[in-house]
Amino acid sequence: MNNDNNPPILPRQPFPDVSRLLRHRRVLEALFGTAGREFTIRELSLESHVPYATTWRLVEALAAMGAVRVRRI
Repeated sequence: MNNDNNPPILPRQPFPDVSRLLRHRRVLEALFGTAGREFTIRELSLESHVPYATTWRLVEALAAMGAVRVRRI
């Protein structure tokens, strides 16, 4: 049997956004540990002990995935 027509099988890697989210688990724990609560980026950053800019990027990634809703005030 000739396998020349089959494409090579590459190892699966997580999506870049998912792997970034998993590195900052404290943000996820703070966000999803209090269901129904609304946070500002600053509040979430302080509660999770993650820098503001990192928290902002993570929230943007979660919003792009549809995991959270972002409301601008």
